[in-house]
Amino acid sequence: LSFAEGYKSWTQEDWMNVLFADEKIFWGEGFWGQVFVRRPKGEALNPAYCVDQNPHPVKVSAWACFSGYGPGYMYIFNENMKAERLKEILGTHLIESAELFFDVEHAEEWWFLQDNAPQHKSFLVRAWLFNNGIQCIDFPPYSPDLNPIENLWADLARRVEQFQCDSMEELQDIVAEQWKETDKELLSKLARSMPERCQAVIDAHGDHTAF
Repeated sequence: LSFAEGYKSWTQEDWMNVLFADEKIFWGEGFWGQVFVRRPKGEALNPAYCVDQNPHPVKVSAWACFSGYGPGYMYIFNENMKAERLKEILGTHLIESAELFFDVEHAEEWWFLQDNAPQHKSFLVRAWLFNNGIQCIDFPPYSPDLNPIENLWADLARRVEQFQCDSMEELQDIVAEQWKETDKELLSKLARSMPERCQAVIDAHGDHTAF
């Protein structure tokens, strides 16, 4: 609620100058998400009403960011995300992404928003952001409904899962290709939804919202 109250005066144009960033796991062959099956009573083990799933489906992870003007750079990786790795990714992708949309060289104002994952809040990462003059938005914990990148991940995951890639290399290529094809109008809509999201939190007195 304090976040929503603090940023309720921000306009849609203000939020267009924010880079939203996060990580996401993408799945290939053998992963079908949540599948609902209607079956007669007593037929739970009938193969006709079962969905085959690979116990070890293909997967890759990705870090990416976006602004209301378009997608930033994406970094695809297979290892666990730790603070050291995130610092390296930010060092090679964050400012370069900002330069796609903002006049960083002449100190045009822009902000950075990420959630409260442990690696995001680590001293190593916070020190890097501070030392590089990155203006960070202090995001509240446990608030995915306030973060528009969650909607973007859902859209991208649906597109990627249609391909059911059977190798890690193929999945990496598909994730990268689909990221580049992300609709810029969707990104503008997501960034511009922030005033409405904040107002929804205020109306809900700090409780969860429909976003």
